Formats: sequence, structure tokens, C-alpha cells
Amino acid sequence: MISNIYKLIGVICTALVIGYYFGMSKSNSQNRVSVSQNTANTNEVEKSTTVTETTERRDGSKVTRTTTDTTRTVKKEESSKASVAQKEKPRQFRTTVAIRPEWDKEKKEIKGHPVVAIGKRLLDSPAWADVIVDIDRKEVAVGLSLEW
Repeated sequence: MISNIYKLIGVICTALVIGYYFGMSKSNSQNRVSVSQNTANTNEVEKSTTVTETTERRDGSKVTRTTTDTTRTVKKEESSKASVAQKEKPRQFRTTVAIRPEWDKEKKEIKGHPVVAIGKRLLDSPAWADVIVDIDRKEVAVGLSLEW
């Protein structure tokens, strides 16, 4: 009984590690790109005004004073396009770890058989092709499943 529990724990841990590894490598390899574009236009306008004043003094000398007034105007326009996320491709592989219960008539107890299933999506449809392995009974089954 204890050896069955150790087998079950080992199978579950192995399946979780394998699933985590392939899931993380698959998610890191997919590029999740969202496209957005922001443009900024800056227009600078500079106006310069020069004023010249000539003043004559009592002694007959002339004084010329020049004043330059510079005005700078900055117009900033920003336009942005809405960001559009690209559609992600649905996952292509899946793993399943399960326990299949069975009633043992001699011992009058329920015995659990560890089962591992590996599936591959068929094209881009909701159909999956599965390979199911029963570890205790050393059986292999092939299945077809649909998701909705």
C-alpha cells in the first residue's frame, strides 16, 4: 500500500515538472505583441520684433536705442492609435495526471491507479488526440477528446 502511494506521488511530481517545463518554454517562445503607435509633432514658431528709437538731446547729440522682442511659441500635437493585441495561438499540447479508482472485492477497499495522459491539439480545432498510460496496470490507451 505504501509503495503504491510512493509511486503515485512520484508520477504526479514527474508529470508536474514535465508540464511546468514545457509550459514555460512554450509561453516564453511565443511573442505576445501588442501594436501601438504614438506620434508627437512639435512645431516651433519664433517671432522677432525690432524697435529702433532715436532720441535727440539738447546738446544736439543723437541717441539710438534698439529693442528686440523675441516671442517663441511651441505647439505640440500628440496622436495615438489604439493598441491592438495580436490573437494568441491556442495551446497545442496538454498533460493530465489523474487517479482511476477501482473497487477491490477481496480487500473491500478502493484502490487508486495513477494515470498520465498526454494530448495534442488537432490543427486549430477543439479536437485533441490523447495517449493515456495506466502505470499500475501497464496499459496504454489512445483517445480522442473534444473541448467546448
